[in-house]
Amino acid sequence: MLKKITRDELELDQSDVISAFLNGDIDTMVFLRQPDSFTIGIGICILHQSIYGLCQAARIWYGVVNETLVVIGFRRLFADQAVWVKIDSDFQCVIGHVDDLLTGGKHARVDETKAALQERFKLKDLGPANVFVGLHIVRNRAN
Repeated sequence: MLKKITRDELELDQSDVISAFLNGDIDTMVFLRQPDSFTIGIGICILHQSIYGLCQAARIWYGVVNETLVVIGFRRLFADQAVWVKIDSDFQCVIGHVDDLLTGGKHARVDETKAALQERFKLKDLGPANVFVGLHIVRNRAN
């Protein structure tokens, strides 16, 4: 049974995934021409990993982060494909925007989720969320 979470117990932390687009493997053949100043062999190479600037990079990253969250017990919302929830004895959520992640829930559970994500990705923990996607988040715990 889901326990009621009071506002005082709900935390919302922000993390930035370092070099997010470099975390995925490409699922199609991509050939690159080597720069003129650095040519080995015939001057063409095959790209095996996603890089910034690649058209598929964001799609590949999304697949990697989705797979990771599903493995640790989250389910993606049908209504918003950038929101994942985990409901067991407590409620937890992860909201993603490009390489930024908001993690919400009880403090201990937020820390568990961030630790699980750090096993797979290099994260910069930004602490309690203040600004996300242009929205300013202000928390007045006294009221």
